[in-house]
Amino acid sequence: MTSSTKRFELFATMLEDQEFIRTFLKKSHSLLLRNRLLAEELLKQAGISFYDKGNAGFFIWIDLSPHLRSEDTQRDAWAAERLLSARFAQAGVIMSTGEQYRALEPGKFRIIFSVGEETLREGIRRFVQCAQM
Repeated sequence: MTSSTKRFELFATMLEDQEFIRTFLKKSHSLLLRNRLLAEELLKQAGISFYDKGNAGFFIWIDLSPHLRSEDTQRDAWAAERLLSARFAQAGVIMSTGEQYRALEPGKFRIIFSVGEETLREGIRRFVQCAQM
C-alpha cells in the first residue's frame, strides 16, 4: 500500500466519523471567530478602518488608502499601493493588495486572521508600524 493510499484511507475514515467532524467544525468556528474579533479590536485600536460586515472566511478587507503616498509614485495611487505592499514585505508581513482582487479603488488590503494569536498580533503590529512611517 502506497503512502498516498494510506493518507486517503485515513482522511476517508476521518470524514466518515460524524462526531469528529462536528467537534472539528465547532472548534474551528470558535477559533476563527475569536481571531476575527481580536483582529477587529487591534485594527480599531490602531485607527485602521475595515469592512465589518463579514461573517465567514479567513480574512478582513482593510482600508489603508490614507497611508498611500502617491507623491512618491507621481500621483499613481495603484503604484503607491504596490509600494506600501513592498514595505510590508520588507517588514515580514505579506498581505494581498486590492489591485490583485480588482478592487475599485487603491488602498484596500486583505489581512488573514486564521493564524495563531501571537502571529496575528505581531503581524498587525508590524503593518501598522509600517503604514504609519
